[in-house]
Amino acid sequence: MLFEIISISPGQYKPPKRRQVFFELVFVLSGQGLHRMNQHHFSYKPDKLFMIAPKEHHVFMAHTATAFYFIRFNQRFVQEHHKEFSQRLAFIYHHYTHLPLSILQHPADKSLVRELINAMIREKEHPSYYQQAVIQQLLNSLLIIIARNIHYVPPSTEPSGISTAVELLNYIHFNIHYPDKLKARKMAQYFNFSTYYIGEYFRSQVGQTLQQYKQNYRMRLVASRLLYTKMQINEIVHEFGYTDASHLNRSFKAHTGMSPSLFRKVGKMTI
Repeated sequence: MLFEIISISPGQYKPPKRRQVFFELVFVLSGQGLHRMNQHHFSYKPDKLFMIAPKEHHVFMAHTATAFYFIRFNQRFVQEHHKEFSQRLAFIYHHYTHLPLSILQHPADKSLVRELINAMIREKEHPSYYQQAVIQQLLNSLLIIIARNIHYVPPSTEPSGISTAVELLNYIHFNIHYPDKLKARKMAQYFNFSTYYIGEYFRSQVGQTLQQYKQNYRMRLVASRLLYTKMQINEIVHEFGYTDASHLNRSFKAHTGMSPSLFRKVGKMTI
């Protein structure tokens, strides 16, 4: 993992592509400008927090002198940390496309994240006893706050249909490890819909059936476990509620065209 402060003058800055980076967090320490991602433009200013995925095209257009704080999570870092920490990283990575480009939506969390970032900077600039342990705790707090913001839906800012669709997505993401809670009947009870209507409503809002979305999302998470952790196949089977390794193998091969073991082997050769 790499921590880095980058200061730029007004103009264009394109973060360099780095091999074997799981994802990057970018916190705006100072300055204003535009953040362009895949032909879309979003303004930035102090206390904005962005995520950069390896395959996305990002450019910052600074209107004023700007300082960014980069936190880069590489493959080795993810593999060397405990299962819960790796799951939290994967959870954040696979949810960022469902958020506005600035991750922090909860107003009170913006100042809290700045305090955590400033504490990390002090620890890096003034090494002392237990430095790595302190940084690890600060980083863990940051990731928990990001996860909280993923579930945060600002009240009265979206039409009711869109807001409910986001809540449905959040429910699926949060309960992806509990197949029983993702049955249409259980979801309908939770959201006070009929079993038939929740399926029709979800498809009209998201463009996929409930089953398609759950399967696609689960496969994305399985793929991230294969590429970025050292989890055994049986551990992945248990985590996502598959009957056995054969069940996972059939599902994954139908989705990707490769067995989990081959996907892991080929994927690690290309990232």
